[in-house]
Amino acid sequence: EALHQLGSSDPYLVLRGQWFRVIAATFLHAGIWHILLNSYFLWQLGPFAQKILGAGRFFILYIFTGITGSLLSVGWKVYQNGGTTLSEVPGSIGASTAMFGLLGFLLLWSKKTPGAEAIRGQLMFCLLVNLAFGFSVARIDNAGHIGGLLGGLLIAFVFVARNPAPWQRLLLGRGFAHLLAVLTIVSLGAMPYSYFGEFGRISRILYEARPNVLIAIDTRTYNAGILEEAADEIKELRQDQSKDFPVHLIGLEKKLRLAAKSESPRTMYGGAESLQVEDEFLQFLNEYQEFLGPTSKLHFFQRR
Repeated sequence: EALHQLGSSDPYLVLRGQWFRVIAATFLHAGIWHILLNSYFLWQLGPFAQKILGAGRFFILYIFTGITGSLLSVGWKVYQNGGTTLSEVPGSIGASTAMFGLLGFLLLWSKKTPGAEAIRGQLMFCLLVNLAFGFSVARIDNAGHIGGLLGGLLIAFVFVARNPAPWQRLLLGRGFAHLLAVLTIVSLGAMPYSYFGEFGRISRILYEARPNVLIAIDTRTYNAGILEEAADEIKELRQDQSKDFPVHLIGLEKKLRLAAKSESPRTMYGGAESLQVEDEFLQFLNEYQEFLGPTSKLHFFQRR
């Protein structure tokens, strides 16, 4: 839940303007082993790539490939789902987009650099093993890995294979590095803003309401007592919030109370009152889905 609020690359939210997630997601990890694995990868390949590129261009390589990985991940999920069920698609987190970017850069560099043939076989083996592992495990976002790899190949082509003129190196080096630095700072600043701001506040309230949402979606499964108890919990939650709370919690409460008052929760009820309640409940569900996205049904995050 915290990862979703801080900035996982959830395609549903990225396409609704939360662009900072394509960078923020590369700084988030699902646990200690996840971050240790990516850190080990960076420790092994990072100093080598930095010696070749220098600090400024290495920064470009790292951030740029993180972005290309996130963008391909989001694009692939949109393509797979036709843009219609993105609210059910899990977001992604992790720095291995940039790790694959390092691999892509070093592969092309080793091909264009005399005497570097020996390292190329080791890099290719590492790449193939990790791609194969990614394709075999559903919780790994291999689209993000491939996007990072392509970004690394592009950086190698610009700075190594193409051998740009000095003015081009200055523009592509310092100019691009400063742009990416600004975007990174803004994105890292947006993470706590998202978590502690309105988006995170509403998300945490909705997470608290989630058990009662599931009851309201399938009222026929529960007796009147359980429905009334759930409605009372929502009423307390609603009263604890400010009057301008934008989510239609009242629609959820009315849905539960109307179902409880019906002769039997297992029968359908009609009339203008029920239609109005259903309409308010649908408004609530739209807001619920808008804020919680894929985590609203406990979908997992993909790791990379």
